[in-house]
Amino acid sequence: MNTTNQSTGQPSSPPDSRRWIKSILRLTMSFLLPVGILAFALGAYVYQMETRPRAQRRPPARQARLVQVEPMHKTSSAAVLSAMGTVQAAREITIRPEVTGVIIAMDPEVLPGGILRKGQVLYEIDSRDYQAAVRQRESEVELARLNLKLESGSQTIARHEYGLLEEIIEQQDEDLILRKPHLEQARAALDAAQAMLEQAKLNVQRCTIRAPFNAVIKHKYADLGARVSPTDPLVSVIGIDEFWIELLIPVDQLPWVQVSDTGDRPGSAVRIYNPAAWGEDINRTGNLVRMLGHLEEQGRMARLLASIQDPLGLEEPSAPPLLIGSYVRAEILGRNIPDIFPVHRRYIRGGNEIWIMNDQGKLEIRPAQIVFRNKETVYVRDGFQEGEKIVITDLSTPVEGMPLRTESFNPHEPAANSGDSQRGPQ
Repeated sequence: MNTTNQSTGQPSSPPDSRRWIKSILRLTMSFLLPVGILAFALGAYVYQMETRPRAQRRPPARQARLVQVEPMHKTSSAAVLSAMGTVQAAREITIRPEVTGVIIAMDPEVLPGGILRKGQVLYEIDSRDYQAAVRQRESEVELARLNLKLESGSQTIARHEYGLLEEIIEQQDEDLILRKPHLEQARAALDAAQAMLEQAKLNVQRCTIRAPFNAVIKHKYADLGARVSPTDPLVSVIGIDEFWIELLIPVDQLPWVQVSDTGDRPGSAVRIYNPAAWGEDINRTGNLVRMLGHLEEQGRMARLLASIQDPLGLEEPSAPPLLIGSYVRAEILGRNIPDIFPVHRRYIRGGNEIWIMNDQGKLEIRPAQIVFRNKETVYVRDGFQEGEKIVITDLSTPVEGMPLRTESFNPHEPAANSGDSQRGPQ
């Protein structure tokens, strides 16, 4: 049933319809307003992102590595070769008697380690038998001289008689008549007697055993009262005027050494070190005298002989003694190498490369022409200039052209900030 507005007389809308319309309006407003706000915010964000200032991307600056350097200096230097060797005797003999007899005297220095001087009497052998033989030979010489004189007189008589004959005879008969063979026989007998006398005197001299050269006794075999013969050893001695040291070096280093020749030119100088006995800084000096004609069997090394004079220091007491059998270290001062740069071995990288810091403070990796190398030093030539700086600091990843700096030099910073380079590596 329809209701009528009493005041106007128009039919009125039902209340439910008005409520439904209001609900639709409220729902629409509650949905559209947030959506509008979100849309506005999104648009503003997109606008801000599109119109924002953009920073230019740049590669990061490479930081200079702090290193230490040493300058290179050109010089001329002798090639120093390192070697090891064993001390051995230059002269070693066993003294034996040349006559048979009983030892009646002996020098008190005849003991192992005793020092002998050339000509020093070591032993005296009983010489009475040999002196008696001398007197006997002297009488034989006098008898032979008398026979020669008698035969000379007989020849004078025979020549006179031959002149009286005035006959022509053959030459052979003439020699017999003049007794020429008899005269030659008498002369020969005199020569033989004199030779036997000299032999007898020599045997007397041989009863005195003397040191043949300055030496030290290695072994003693005979003592006072012993009867000895030429087959019996008396003492073995080692010459003390000179010792030899056999040194081993690689064959490719032979061109750098000079051995003594028949002229006046000495061989290469050698410094001998024996740290265990003398200390680290004490050395003896000598010269190379010979190169042996065969290689060492195990390592195929060349063999050289170095000579050391007065090895026991008897003439120069301040010199340390060098003993037979000592294993020593040697430095051979070889031929001179001109116009080279000496570089320590640990600054050679990768076998034959050297790191250089150039004037722009960048790393240069240069191959080195190695002329000679020894235990501590490598000598290089070409490709380097006087005063160039060798990088002596180890770099984990060296790259050609990488920036470098030292504590006093950093070419990659402005002058105003040069003080920052003193801070060290970052």
